[in-house]
Amino acid sequence: MLVIDDLDADDKIKLSIAYAKRIKNEAKARFGENLPSDDFVAVTLLAGFGDSSALNYLRHGKVGRRIKGLELDEPTTAHERIDILNDLALTAQIVGASIALGFDQVENTLRLGSRKLFVHALTQAVRIAESIANCAIVIVVLGAEYEKIATGKVNQPPSNAQPSEDTPPLSVSDCDRIEQEEPFASALI
Repeated sequence: MLVIDDLDADDKIKLSIAYAKRIKNEAKARFGENLPSDDFVAVTLLAGFGDSSALNYLRHGKVGRRIKGLELDEPTTAHERIDILNDLALTAQIVGASIALGFDQVENTLRLGSRKLFVHALTQAVRIAESIANCAIVIVVLGAEYEKIATGKVNQPPSNAQPSEDTPPLSVSDCDRIEQEEPFASALI
C-alpha cells in the first residue's frame, strides 16, 4: 500500500494536483464554477498532510520554494488575504465542513496603545463573518477590559473623568451587536 510519506516532494505535489482536479470536477455539479483554483485545492490537500510549505502559505501567504510550481499569489492586501480565507472556506464546504477562526487576547491591542487597532480587529472579524458563510468567528476579550473599551474609559484618570476624545465609547449599536445578537445559522449550497 502506497502512503503519501513514501512519495518524494514532486510526486506529492503532482498527486495533490491530480486529486484537486478530481475533487473540483465532482464539486462543479453542486457548486458551479465559483470554486478555488486547482492549485489552491492542491495546497490545501498538502497542508492536510502536514506539508510545511503548504501550511506556511495558508498561515502567512508565502509561496515557498517547494510549492513555487503551483500558481498561487502571495497576498499583499487585506482583501487578498480574505480571498484566501474564502477559498479555504469553499474548499471546506466542498467536503461538507466549515472553518473557525479565533481572535484571542484582543484586549492586548489596547496595551499596545491603540483602541483603533481593537476596533480594526473587530471590524475585520465582522467583515470575514459576513463574507464567508461557513466561517465561525470567535473573539476572546477579558470582561473587565471589554467594559473599559465599551465605556470609553480606557487609560482614563481614576476620578469621575469623562471619556476623552481619543477613546470614545463603542456605539450603542456595536455594543448591542456584541452583547445581545445571537449567532445565526447560514444555509450552504
